[in-house]
Amino acid sequence: MKLSLSGRLWETAKGYRIDLPGHIRTAAELGFPGIELRYPLLPKPEDASGILKLLRQQGVTPVLAFCAGIPHDTASRADYERVLAILHALNTPFVRIAVTQPIDIPAIQAAASMAEAFHLQVLIHVHINTACDRVEPALSILKAVDRPNVGLLADPLHLVLAGEPDPVAALNRLAPHLRLVNLQAMRHTRPPEPDGELHMAGAHWTRCLPGESGGIDFAAVLNDLRRLKYDGWLNIMPAVGETEDPVATARAYRTFLAPMLAS
Repeated sequence: MKLSLSGRLWETAKGYRIDLPGHIRTAAELGFPGIELRYPLLPKPEDASGILKLLRQQGVTPVLAFCAGIPHDTASRADYERVLAILHALNTPFVRIAVTQPIDIPAIQAAASMAEAFHLQVLIHVHINTACDRVEPALSILKAVDRPNVGLLADPLHLVLAGEPDPVAALNRLAPHLRLVNLQAMRHTRPPEPDGELHMAGAHWTRCLPGESGGIDFAAVLNDLRRLKYDGWLNIMPAVGETEDPVATARAYRTFLAPMLAS
């Protein structure tokens, strides 16, 4: 398993605190061999070759990217095709989508067919507040879509927030379709702390660093992924407050996780 660094760490209410070249260089400096590309940071088609050159110089792999959403009309299909072409030019294997209500299986199937033409895989994000937030709906949607280039992007934290009592057991059930795993840490607090961000699954949740009490047990998750013979990417994707340092957060995740991956 290898670590990928999400551009989400630099996301703020006003936009991003970094551009794509900066994200690539920072990931390389911190020792992340992969990155996740955020939709607003995708290069223009005419700039893709320069970004690819920089990725190769820095030894960084573009692992996945977000698109604007499941294409449903002429304009969104054109934009989705633009994203696919950029990802193909950058040798990026995965494009991420979120399934919102109402569930549109034919639209997901069409998105998969378009991605297949660019030799890309579609990852449905198992994400809170979507139609694909827990194990059962995720498996049901995958069965209905029934496309070989469609799999799952799962996040142990989101599984817990959506009501799955045991993220390791949930990953076990999703394992046959698991193409990529997100990692981020939050801890539940009772009563809520002043900086509490979410109220989900009957508890208040606030950001924390990996290894802090009350957060996701990353050691248990990684041990289970090894047992399942998962050898894909672990995408580090925490939110970072505007007064917090994204580089320090990224470094903390790598410092905590790298020894586990090496053992």
